[in-house]
Amino acid sequence: DNSGNIHEFYDFDKKFLDVGSYGNVCKAKKKGTSDVRAVKNISKRQIMKNAEKFKLEIARMKRMDHPNIIKIFETFEDARNIYLVME
Repeated sequence: DNSGNIHEFYDFDKKFLDVGSYGNVCKAKKKGTSDVRAVKNISKRQIMKNAEKFKLEIARMKRMDHPNIIKIFETFEDARNIYLVME
């Protein structure tokens, strides 16, 4: 979705909200706004075997709009990680 550096768009809290097997989640504030988001960073090494399937699933989730499903607002990608910006 976004090829820019996520740190140019968001300021991150220093501590993690959660640490999981696929990545970490931290709170971030979108620069220039008061929007607070949860950002999950996922190591590309963790999803290498199913990278295309993973990206397809993320694209589906971005189109979803349901009160019981976490909304993914945007994604970023760098050489080592994929970042999911969520509510």
